[in-house]
Amino acid sequence: MLFAKTLNKNAFEWFVLSFALLQVIHLLFIFQNYSIPFPFLYGPIFMIMYKIASSGKIGNRISVMAHFSMFIFFLLWYLFELGNPSALYYEFYFPLMILSLVCYPLVALFRMRRSVSDTSNKLVLLRQLAFLGNAIGFFIGLLLLSHKWGFELDVNPLYVVAFVMVFSILLLTNYLIIAKGYETTDIEDIRPQKIRVVMDDSRIRQCAEKLADCMCEDKLFLDAGLTLDDLSKKTALPKALITDYINQQLQTNYYEWLAKFRIEHAKDLLEHERQVLKMEVLANQSGFNSKTTFYRYFKQYVGMSPSAYRENIESSGW
Repeated sequence: MLFAKTLNKNAFEWFVLSFALLQVIHLLFIFQNYSIPFPFLYGPIFMIMYKIASSGKIGNRISVMAHFSMFIFFLLWYLFELGNPSALYYEFYFPLMILSLVCYPLVALFRMRRSVSDTSNKLVLLRQLAFLGNAIGFFIGLLLLSHKWGFELDVNPLYVVAFVMVFSILLLTNYLIIAKGYETTDIEDIRPQKIRVVMDDSRIRQCAEKLADCMCEDKLFLDAGLTLDDLSKKTALPKALITDYINQQLQTNYYEWLAKFRIEHAKDLLEHERQVLKMEVLANQSGFNSKTTFYRYFKQYVGMSPSAYRENIESSGW
C-alpha cells in the first residue's frame, strides 16, 4: 500500500523506476510539439522519493495528492482543448512548469544540508537529480525567453534538455542495478535454515543467560567479524544450540538477532554523541562493516534513516 505506515523495503526503488519510465515516455513526446503536462509529475515523485529516503514514510494521503493537483489541472485543460492548447494554456504552463522543476529540488537540497556528510546511495542519487532538475528548469527558461523576446540561441535548449533527461535516465538505471546487486550479494542477507529441535527449559535458560552476558556485558556484537563459530567459543555453547535458540525461541536468525544489538548501540551513540559522527564511522563503531547493511537494518528496526533519527533528536532537544 502506498500510504501504509510500513512501506515495502523496495518502495524507493519502485519510485526510481517510475521516475525513469516517466522520463522515457516524456522523451518520446518532447519533439512532437505535444504539451502533455508530464513535467508536473517530476516534482511530486521526487518529493516522495526524498521522504522515503529521509524518514521511511510518504506522508498523509491528502498532502501527497495535493502535490499532484497541478498535473491533474493541466491534464484536464489539455484534454478539454482536445490536445491543441490555446495561447492562454502556454502562458500559465511554462512559468509554472519551470517553477515546479526548480522549487522541488531546491527545497529538498535545503533540507538535506544538515546531512551533507550522509553519502547513502539514495541521498546521493537525490542530490544528483536535484541538480539535473534545476539544469532542466534553467534551459526551459532560456527556451521560453527566446520565444518571448525573439532572440536566437546557438544551441536549441530543447536538445540540451533531452540530453540531461537521457543522463538522468542513465543515473536512475545505474542506481537500480547497484541496488539489485546489493540485494542479491549482501552476505548478511543469507538466512540460515531452521532446524526444529525440541529444547528443554534448562537449555533455554542456559543459552539465554550466556548470550545476554556476551551481548549486554561484553558487547561482542561490536566485533564486525563475529561469526556463529566465534560466539560458540566465547559462550562455550554448541553452535547448534545457539542456532536452535535464536531460530525457535526468538523467531529470527543469527544476523537479524545480531543486528538488533548493533542498531540499539547506534541509537545510543546518536542520542549521546558529543560531536557529529560521519555515517561510516557510526556504522563501524556499531559493529557493521558495511554502511549499506547498517542503513538497511536501521530503517528496518527504527523506521527511518540514521540521519532522520539524528534530526529528530536535535529538534526534540535531547
